[in-house]
Amino acid sequence: MKTIDFNFIVKYLNRNYRVLENKFTDVYANVEYGQDIVLECYTVFDYDILDCERVFKQWAFANGLEEEKFGKAYTRPFYFTTELAQDLQSFHGLDVNAELEALLAQEIAHEIDRQIINDLMQINGNENFTPYRED
Repeated sequence: MKTIDFNFIVKYLNRNYRVLENKFTDVYANVEYGQDIVLECYTVFDYDILDCERVFKQWAFANGLEEEKFGKAYTRPFYFTTELAQDLQSFHGLDVNAELEALLAQEIAHEIDRQIINDLMQINGNENFTPYRED
């Protein structure tokens, strides 16, 4: 694993991106999404993606992004239409309803597992226990 040069990433972010009105923009004022910027840092610097995300969050808050607005500015919106479902079925043979049901079932199972682990850790009396949350 490479040693992380946080200052190098911050310089890169300062040179290429801005925070304007709780949105990320490039130097030309085009709206960008945080997850895309993190993936770009991951690709450019070849650091662990979680380290890139941590540096990016610190940079965003230091540049005026309100903490409660981070999630909306970070994630790309997704719009699902029936035409998209039909295209996915005809071109790729994907049954979107079945895929979404499987993803939902998997997420529910993960949430139940996380809750069981949290309960067991608390029962065990671990004083330094921090509840497990996957963000």
